[in-house]
Amino acid sequence: MAEYANGMNKTIDTLRSEHRTTSSRLDLLEREIDALREGATPDYELINLLVQYFNGYAQQLHHVKEDLVYRRLLTSFDRTQDALPDLEEEHEQLAGQVAAFAEAMEHVQSDAEIPMGQIVDICTQYVTAQRKHMELEETLFFPKARERLSDQDWADLEGQIAQIEAAPGNASRRQEADALEQEIHVQMQDEQPADS
Repeated sequence: MAEYANGMNKTIDTLRSEHRTTSSRLDLLEREIDALREGATPDYELINLLVQYFNGYAQQLHHVKEDLVYRRLLTSFDRTQDALPDLEEEHEQLAGQVAAFAEAMEHVQSDAEIPMGQIVDICTQYVTAQRKHMELEETLFFPKARERLSDQDWADLEGQIAQIEAAPGNASRRQEADALEQEIHVQMQDEQPADS
């Protein structure tokens, strides 16, 4: 993998970087879920920003890129010898879970009569599923892709991913994700206690 080793590394490195960002956002969400669980008032503004992040960039661009790699991997994969879960199906399930999480948070903020335990369960299920999914990708999917895909596969994928990211709607999603990152960062700074 001489010529396109960098293409492979760039693709996988980008996906892993996005996983690290998602993981740090899940950490923030867990903190807010803990506040709900303990009967405290969580930071709803931060939760809304996190919902936008999970519903936006993570669902609409990150998973699309992974799906491209996954489909390419399936062309060189012997399902009778190797177990590879259906990542596209998992991505669809995560989309449903993030939608349920978003709806649950809307109910909380509109003072709907829903038991707080049910809200906490929905949010916790999403966080658990997302973490399990990323672990599966990191330990099985990415290594299999590195092992099985050719230089030409990686070159083709780099071109497809570049086209997806450059598409007008997706370029604006990337800008929205960057803006959300800034807002989340500002929100976190606002919550830092002032130094004495």
